[in-house]
Amino acid sequence: MGDADANAVRQFVVHIGAMGFGDQIEIVAAEFGEHLRDAEKLVWVGHDKASRGGQLRAGAGAASGRLIAFHHVDNPLTRDHVDALLAVSADPEIRGGAFHRDLGHCWPGWGFGSPISRWWERRFGILYGDQTCFVRREVLASIGGVPDLRLMEDVELSKKLRESGIVTLIDPPVQPSLRKFESDGKIRRKLHNMKLLSDWKRGATPEELYERYYGSGN
Repeated sequence: MGDADANAVRQFVVHIGAMGFGDQIEIVAAEFGEHLRDAEKLVWVGHDKASRGGQLRAGAGAASGRLIAFHHVDNPLTRDHVDALLAVSADPEIRGGAFHRDLGHCWPGWGFGSPISRWWERRFGILYGDQTCFVRREVLASIGGVPDLRLMEDVELSKKLRESGIVTLIDPPVQPSLRKFESDGKIRRKLHNMKLLSDWKRGATPEELYERYYGSGN
């Protein structure tokens, strides 16, 4: 994690704290590095390598809540989103799931957010990391925790959640970060991500895919 990412986490902590939810919300950061070791108002967990799945797994292990949500801090999280998560936490019938994604801001006019798109997302769609996936602590334990993979951990977690029972998609939709889409170009980034997913299904290793996604210097 670099300085920019660490600052984004600090700003996120301040943002959530200003909502006034108090101890209803616990923020955990599992980091490769020590940029956030002394940060206030979050639980810091060190990790020995840059690994999305490994870090999420470590963070989930340090969390104390009955509902664990995995959020990308570069995605906006509003009071309505937090209220929705608290409502899920209070409903024992919901085992796990994610927010619907508002892809219209990235692909205007493509039909994302339509009833058909939302139906597909609920029934068959992969729950990606930028959807703020959530799962009850006991359910996460029963499926073996977050897969310890450098990349594609969200794809495999989604598969495990769907195999474990009903997955719930909730509103309001989250807006995934456009950072990579804007820097690489929307079509190019979309095709790149589709190729990574295809290669994963054909047997590519998480290490290889991680280097292709982030670059070998990470």
